[in-house]
Amino acid sequence: MYGLIGKKIKMTQMFNNNGHLVPVTLVSAGPCTVSQIKTSDNDGYNAVQLAFGTKSLRRTNKPMQGHLNKANLKSASIIAEFKSLDDFDYQIGQQFDSSIFNIGEVINIKSISDRKSTRLNSSHLVISYAVFC
Repeated sequence: MYGLIGKKIKMTQMFNNNGHLVPVTLVSAGPCTVSQIKTSDNDGYNAVQLAFGTKSLRRTNKPMQGHLNKANLKSASIIAEFKSLDDFDYQIGQQFDSSIFNIGEVINIKSISDRKSTRLNSSHLVISYAVFC
C-alpha cells in the first residue's frame, strides 16, 4: 500500500543529535481499515480503499452505512483510495497503523487544509517530506 490516513495532533519541537532545535508535527497515523479492494478485473485498476476515524451515525447516509458494514464499521470520517501492492494479499476489515513505517524512513506527506487559515499565502494542498521517528 502506498498510503495511510492520519490526523495532525499538534506542532512541537525536538532536539536532534547535533543539539539543534527542530520543529516537528505530531501525526496520529491510523488505524485505517480496508473497506474495499478494487481489482483490475472488476474496476479496471488495482487499489485499496481505506476508512479512518468515526463520525456520528446520523451523519452517515444509508448507502455509506451499507458499504462500511462489509468491513464491520459503523461510520468513517475519511475514506480514501491508495494504489495497492501487487504482492500483498489484502482482506476487507484488515487494519493498518503507523507500524508499517520503519524508524528513520523518509515519507511523503500530503495534507488538505481545513481552510481556517487567514494568511494570504496559505494553500489548500501542501506536499512536504517527513521522517518517521
